[in-house]
Amino acid sequence: MNDHHAERLGAKLRHALVCLSASDPRVGFSPRRDDSVRWKILLQFQCRNRLLLTGTPIQNTMAELWALLHFIMPTLFDSHEEFNEWFSKDIESHAENKSAIDETGLITIKLLHTGTRLAIIFYDALTQLRNDFISLSSFSLRFLSRLHMILKPFMLRRIKKDVENELSDKIEILTSCQLTSRQRLLYQALKNKISIEDLLQSSMGTAQQAHSTTSSLMNLVMQFRKVCNHPDLFERQETRSPFHMSLKPVIMSKFLFRHGLLHTCNPGRSRLLQVLLSPFSPEHIHHSLFHTTSDEGSCFSFLRFIDVSPAEMSNVMLQGTLARWLALYLSFKAAHRLHHRRLWSSDLEEEEEGGGVRKAGSSGSSGSCYLSNRDLILWPDRTTSFPNTHNSTVLQVRPESSSK
Repeated sequence: MNDHHAERLGAKLRHALVCLSASDPRVGFSPRRDDSVRWKILLQFQCRNRLLLTGTPIQNTMAELWALLHFIMPTLFDSHEEFNEWFSKDIESHAENKSAIDETGLITIKLLHTGTRLAIIFYDALTQLRNDFISLSSFSLRFLSRLHMILKPFMLRRIKKDVENELSDKIEILTSCQLTSRQRLLYQALKNKISIEDLLQSSMGTAQQAHSTTSSLMNLVMQFRKVCNHPDLFERQETRSPFHMSLKPVIMSKFLFRHGLLHTCNPGRSRLLQVLLSPFSPEHIHHSLFHTTSDEGSCFSFLRFIDVSPAEMSNVMLQGTLARWLALYLSFKAAHRLHHRRLWSSDLEEEEEGGGVRKAGSSGSSGSCYLSNRDLILWPDRTTSFPNTHNSTVLQVRPESSSK
């Protein structure tokens, strides 16, 4: 929380409880920071209750202890100079030199203020507080007793044996897991380094040899543990970049890129919409041609007249622009072939006088169906239609166009 946030919080906070954590080093209560905006805003909180949780040991500095007490009860502990005069500076220097008081372990202070009652709870991390007093010198004990005497009205003293009875039962769940191939190789390599003969000889030797054997065994145990935890802790594996080869760029026209790709090859959602659910699928076309309902109409009944199968119609509609161009080209090619075959046929005059359509099997020259010359001329979509012959210079000079 910076100074700006603290000022905004102080302007909006109207709750009955203020909770502040002093375990964060960014929120440290030091007299050197008493001129900061954050410290001033915190002291301006008008609240009924204050809760302070800290992990700062009491042995660090007396100034930090005063800062904690000053935040909880600013009217009682208002001056750091007076608070420092109550105790000798030898206690502070004794803590800075990390003498016998640091050997007792970390003592966590938790300050809890509810209404007018202040509780300072001491948790001993290693041994009981009684053993700590024995290890201290008589000089330091006198000043530490003075500190406890001042804080005794506000202190609820609890020791480890009272706290551990209030804790819930410890639940342990053991789950077995297999080693990876790399872990098994490292584990087996460590086992191969152990010599049973050397262990037996050293165990029957002197005490110094037995001590060295124990140290080597403990080292092996630590190596086994590192392999089981993670193989990189024992043998770091260097990172290798994958093989990368850049492809040569291919120059493609924009029109071919946009309209020439076959999107139906994509096995994504587009295939479901374009192929399976499309009305141009062969199954739907066949069902429309040979339906059994009372309705006689069919959307694809014209396929019989243009000689196109349902599969060919589906390919033309679903295979993209290139497939449509190919089908259109083949259609024009077949039409021109029929036109020229009928035009230059030896039976042209006979068919014109008969006025019919030549069918497959009537002449052995061809086995396909084609229209008569008159139908080709009157057919508006063919080359010899009136719009084509009227607008084309080549067709206008033909004798057939001028005579007809």
